[in-house]
Amino acid sequence: MAATLPSRLTIANTSAGIVEVGRWVEALAAELRLSSDTAFAVRLCLEEAVANIVEHGFDSGAAADIGLSVERDDGRLRFEIVDAGRPFDPLAAPPPAAVERLEDAPEGGRGIALMRAFADHVGYERRAGRNLLRLGFTEKTPSR
Repeated sequence: MAATLPSRLTIANTSAGIVEVGRWVEALAAELRLSSDTAFAVRLCLEEAVANIVEHGFDSGAAADIGLSVERDDGRLRFEIVDAGRPFDPLAAPPPAAVERLEDAPEGGRGIALMRAFADHVGYERRAGRNLLRLGFTEKTPSR
């Protein structure tokens, strides 16, 4: 990882915090020269995870921090998202109900399925009163 790039980010549990995550991922993608496919997958998953924490993890109006970190090793990116919100294991969540037409799909409820589809690894544990969500991605080679 380049020394100029922060490997950690702490945000508030607000919609502005979600925007910060997107900017952080864009900076990571540029600095690490990630393919557009990898950058898209990372941004989609991190923003979705953080949005779920902001929307469901805390009582309305309760201020809290969400921590994100990244490690890069042998073509793999490992992200960890940590919050002290309500316990929630996304691996235990049932898949969304299938629908035949997009118009019939209820709003929301697809984020965890997207994370499972776009990340190569999704892990969760509750430790010391905190949720630890781990997302792993294999870097895709940029297409020419």
